[in-house]
Amino acid sequence: KETKEVMKFVLLVLLAALSTLLLARAAPPPGLYNVLPPYNETTISLDELLIDLPSTPGGRLLIEKMVERIANLTGFHVNSSTIEPYFNDSVLVLNKTAISINGLSDLFSVANLAYWNNQTSQIDTSFPKIPTAPFFEFPTQIDTISFDINPWIPTLSYLGDDLWWGFPFNNATSIEQVRINVIMSLLFNQLADNIHLPTSSPSYTYVKFQNNTYHSAHAFLGALLDTGDYELSGYLEWHIAQFFGIYSNATSGVLRSVGDPVMQYTGIYDKQGREAVLPAAHSQWVFVVTNKKTGFHFHLSWYSGDTSYGFFPGELYIYTTWSGRRTARPINGSRVVEAVKYMEFVKDVFVVAADKQNLYDGGYGVTGVCDDSCAIVEMMLGESTELYPFLIQKQLVVPEILSRIDKQDDNLDVYLKMMRATNSVQEDWDGINSSSIMRANASIVWPDGKYPWQCVYDAQAIFADQNSFVQ
Repeated sequence: KETKEVMKFVLLVLLAALSTLLLARAAPPPGLYNVLPPYNETTISLDELLIDLPSTPGGRLLIEKMVERIANLTGFHVNSSTIEPYFNDSVLVLNKTAISINGLSDLFSVANLAYWNNQTSQIDTSFPKIPTAPFFEFPTQIDTISFDINPWIPTLSYLGDDLWWGFPFNNATSIEQVRINVIMSLLFNQLADNIHLPTSSPSYTYVKFQNNTYHSAHAFLGALLDTGDYELSGYLEWHIAQFFGIYSNATSGVLRSVGDPVMQYTGIYDKQGREAVLPAAHSQWVFVVTNKKTGFHFHLSWYSGDTSYGFFPGELYIYTTWSGRRTARPINGSRVVEAVKYMEFVKDVFVVAADKQNLYDGGYGVTGVCDDSCAIVEMMLGESTELYPFLIQKQLVVPEILSRIDKQDDNLDVYLKMMRATNSVQEDWDGINSSSIMRANASIVWPDGKYPWQCVYDAQAIFADQNSFVQ
């Protein structure tokens, strides 16, 4: 009963915030989500959307899409009769629509409680499988394999009343290249799964290249590199996450994105008691493998996502101007092979740990998010990290790492590095720590002096204040 009441409270807060953001009829003062010049030339602020959005069929459909998005992420599902009152009587909370780091962590924990109490259904976080029996022959089988790539291509759906939902496709990427990236990402995930599978499993995957077979992604990459024909490069990047994917052409006739980040209360204050608020960043490792003679290449990314954990096809999306972008840790050649090895093992450990404990959504949010996963690989490479925030609850992951260390097998060095890296990840949900200000400041991803929201300027001033303190 207590769990249900907590769920109801959290859900009502979310619904009140969402209905206010989309359906309030009074024009709010410029606030937290108000987009500043020059970004407002290509971006609609939530303030502006509120002014121009009456209670229309398109508006209703949009909020239902947003609630569905939150339901998929958190496990909170509601029916239309529950939503209906919020269309008709909204409270203006725009300037308070942000969430603390520990509040976000609590939300993911409650989602697991809801799942364990049969209040929501599990999300399938597995990747589709490509046929690889008895092996996947590279690169010829990319062209011959039967696989539908259409579900992977981003799309925008028209909701009515000048409102669009989804993400635009990067038309600079050919459909042929999409196919290559999708198939190679799925192959890499299947190779990573080999770590916990017995060789007798029908799912055990081999890739064949130049008459040799390989059962790991990093060994396969090493073989490509050894030919001298392939170039391997990569880097770590982060940008502000476009949480919903809302577009509108209501004001200018030109399709513009709506600035819809997740605003976070950081818990970092200055001496006047002002708290730094920042939009949440998404991080990912990116790597590209290119045949220097033919130009053939595949482009992949890797991170812990809210629907799957592992390798994803690259070159699919057009990022909004307000998303910004920072890169770090450029790697090449054998360093990419090493990083991919760590990615395989981190993916396997975290996925298996979540499965053993029957965690909701593959453990997303409680075993960490994109930032945690990318930082662990970064530190396994011997680097420090600037990513923020970290949500990992280590007690859910460390036992699985220790169980593998106890086996004392050929991968012992990898698991020891993973253990050290995991221990080094700061649990930001549990309070401010020694690196919080540095990492929060590093999540500002735009050129100095050109930020989309006033809160970013304010946060930077708080971080720079020598009298800043944490609470």
